[in-house]
Amino acid sequence: LTIKRPSAALLQPVVDKTAGMLPTWKARLMNKAGRLAFVKAVLNAIPIHQLLALAPPKRIIKALEKIQRGFLWAGRAEANGGHCHVNWRRVARPISLGGVGVHDLERTGLALRIRWLWLSRTGSARAWSGLDLAPGLGVVLTCSSPPTSAPFSLPRPPCR
Repeated sequence: LTIKRPSAALLQPVVDKTAGMLPTWKARLMNKAGRLAFVKAVLNAIPIHQLLALAPPKRIIKALEKIQRGFLWAGRAEANGGHCHVNWRRVARPISLGGVGVHDLERTGLALRIRWLWLSRTGSARAWSGLDLAPGLGVVLTCSSPPTSAPFSLPRPPCR
């Protein structure tokens, strides 16, 4: 872990490991449904594990999505032009909203980091409850005097 936001060079091994998981000769034998299942199960699992604690640069997220998009549509690491049948933002939607259920890495990472922040503020029995997690998570919290009573709001940190 790091105190600062990790650089692209620090997270390049995650991109390389994701690209190394692509089955090169088997990809042409898989149909689109099989490739979609592989993207959901394998190519999303590696970055999501890292996104739980780190806020990667947009360059890393774009590189990971490029690998996923290329494998899903063309069966290889890159897909250009006419290979992509549907816009990636539409593919990354939940199934109930017309997508195919592939996780949007940027939004999923933010949701996981906010969940970790929420659990650190509400669960005093957790090991990380006393740590100040907001600066390293890429989440900006502002302090305010009156606490909000909304059902889904984060508890505000005390003003210092």
